[in-house]
Amino acid sequence: MAKAAEQEEGSLTPVFRVMLALYAHAFGQEAPVLEQKEQLAVKELIGSGAFGYVDVPYEQHVMSLYLFGEAIKKLLPDGTTGAELPMMSDDAIRHALGAILRKYGPGEHARALRAAKKRGFEERKQPGRSAGIETPKELQRFDELIPIYDAWARSFGVYIALRKYEKDETTFEIGGLKEYELGDPHHRIDVFGSHGIICPGITKIREIEPTIIPSTDQRIPDLLLGLDTSGSMDSAATMRAMGVLIAHICGISYHANGANVGGWNFSERLAFLAPSRDLDAYQTLMCSYWGGGTTLNLQRLHQYVERMHPGLHIDTEEDAKRLLGPLGHELYDKHITAPTPQVEKEYRRVDNILVTDGDISNVSEVLNHLQTIGTITRNFIFLTKPNHVESWRALNMPNTQIICGEKPSDLVGLALGHLRETTR
Repeated sequence: MAKAAEQEEGSLTPVFRVMLALYAHAFGQEAPVLEQKEQLAVKELIGSGAFGYVDVPYEQHVMSLYLFGEAIKKLLPDGTTGAELPMMSDDAIRHALGAILRKYGPGEHARALRAAKKRGFEERKQPGRSAGIETPKELQRFDELIPIYDAWARSFGVYIALRKYEKDETTFEIGGLKEYELGDPHHRIDVFGSHGIICPGITKIREIEPTIIPSTDQRIPDLLLGLDTSGSMDSAATMRAMGVLIAHICGISYHANGANVGGWNFSERLAFLAPSRDLDAYQTLMCSYWGGGTTLNLQRLHQYVERMHPGLHIDTEEDAKRLLGPLGHELYDKHITAPTPQVEKEYRRVDNILVTDGDISNVSEVLNHLQTIGTITRNFIFLTKPNHVESWRALNMPNTQIICGEKPSDLVGLALGHLRETTR
């Protein structure tokens, strides 16, 4: 049989010779003689780890078939389209697409999705995202890509350390007096008025009034994340935008822990969203793109933080007048960058995260701002360009964790606020 196989080996197609080589590699047998293109295909497939067939779920086999098809395309004669995807349920293909997205990112996921659609696969229709949020035409929106970045981000996990911070909570306290009425609880009768005796028109009862008290329990703070979307940063449309991925990972993790999520998207312009439980609104803002230069307007940012008005705000003069009153634009012209007591109070309620490549025109002003915020709350800075990481770490900013976010593998095993991770 072995001799017969050797005699027939020369008549095998390149694809079958590649398959024989893969099986020979898996079982420690001698591989057939391969041409250079075939050797490259085998090396690519073995290096991808696509062929682990023992105790793996069905969707991983589907992903292996896809990777095999991509690797052998160059071995097929011109005009050959290759084999169709095997008949399988849409759920199996959906699981396989998820595995491709987690392992290879949105670009490869988009290619696999196109191939699946050619054989009749139908995507689940996504519900409308963030209806009612209006943005200017200069801020490009990529709402259709939110499900992809959302699924990609959910394959990462983030550990967020609890911390004490002041947060207003509602409680009740004894208030003023009112006349006793039938049915009122006796334990609230004013004993100094009628000495505990119920006398109509004379007996008084203590009222219970709601009040706000500060609480400093250990908890996950709200999220305030600033995303740099200047021209030097990739937009969501490139399908490899690390800034967008980081923003989604953080937003999903904080939201899952019961925190409000919000932030600001900036280049030379700034769009601000106060923290809330609306994850769709947050993802819409983080999947949008300004382009252009990078200048962080700290005066305007402080004004938005100070008021924390719900909804999305764009740094236009009209919005300033609406939010801050007729003198709002004059306040901006004073160039006061130090946070006011109210701004400090709001920052104490949040974790402050900045995602940028570090190429900011007013970088010294931004670094001074981060130094100040580090004395108020926790700072987490993700730098997508590694050449800035060491210089920013050398500044030793207080209460600040600087993380390199150049590639997806940098985001595996993230721990925010954990002591052993402060020197990452």
